[in-house]
Amino acid sequence: MFGRPVNKYQTWVRMQRGRHLLITTKSSVHHISIDVGYDDPSSFADMFRKTFGTTPSKFRESFRGAEG
Repeated sequence: MFGRPVNKYQTWVRMQRGRHLLITTKSSVHHISIDVGYDDPSSFADMFRKTFGTTPSKFRESFRGAEG
């Protein structure tokens, strides 16, 4: 993570934390977006999609479906 601008690092940390919370909690996407520092859930969802290629809701569904 060295050599990256602070804002890019902060976004990376937020996305990793959001991904973790989607996997390990039943919190709503809205609450997770607030927990990771976004005031607007749609901004969180947009950045999540840019980072992981899917929406937070679809990510959670696919992960939970894989658990069996």
